Amino acid sequence: MQNTRNFSIGQGIGSALGGIAGLFGIGTPNTGKANNYLAQMQPSIDRYLQPYIGAGHNAMGTVQGQYGDLLNNPGDMLSKMGAGYQQSPGYQYNVDQMTKAANNAAAAGGYIGSPQQQEYMAKQIGGLANQDYNQYLNNVMGLYGQGLQGMDNINQMGFQASGMANQTLSDMLKTQAQLAYADAMKKANSQSAGFGGLLGGVGKVIGGLLLLLIVVFVLLYKSSRSTISELRLQLSDLSARKQSLSTKYGKMSEQSSGASVMPFSKASRWAF
Repeated sequence: MQNTRNFSIGQGIGSALGGIAGLFGIGTPNTGKANNYLAQMQPSIDRYLQPYIGAGHNAMGTVQGQYGDLLNNPGDMLSKMGAGYQQSPGYQYNVDQMTKAANNAAAAGGYIGSPQQQEYMAKQIGGLANQDYNQYLNNVMGLYGQGLQGMDNINQMGFQASGMANQTLSDMLKTQAQLAYADAMKKANSQSAGFGGLLGGVGKVIGGLLLLLIVVFVLLYKSSRSTISELRLQLSDLSARKQSLSTKYGKMSEQSSGASVMPFSKASRWAF
């Protein structure tokens, strides 16, 4: 039973100490290390995604400006595109071939060198020039469209990189918030459990001490009762001895009284 009491008190002290540790958050996990790792992700995001974000931002400005010019003044854009026109290498060849064919036809018809032939030649040459210029514009506009599409692709790439960075940062903040919430809940639970453990430990210690006091009281009570019983026995024995001695001395006294009377009686008898 002594071991049980010692175990109860020791267990109570241990529970109380654990409760105190819980109240002060000793031993509870924290999110410091996790946040340090998460913080290291920010430079990586900037290093790998920021170039694409910057390029996309620059491309967006260029694309916006070009689309604005096309919408606000398309004729001026067309004039600028045509300003760099030069006859293509095939243009003069086509003119020479057309001229040769026209002269042959005119010679065969007998009107070579006539005004009709010259008017026809001018129309044909003008047609070839327009055809060559339009082909140039088509080529320039095609290249312009490819460049505009490329800039738009770069803009989209920057937008996607920006979205990736935003999503990653959002996930990081969400994770940090979840870790902070979990850490706060663990601390709150630890403090609540620590308070309960402290009260439970104190209760166990008090209970153990009360049990110890009760045991001591019982032992003292049993010891006092044993002492009282022994005293009673001793008193009873003394009383019995006293009674025995009283009886013994009483008989001896009677015997002594009888012996003293008998001689007197005999003497009296002799006297008469």
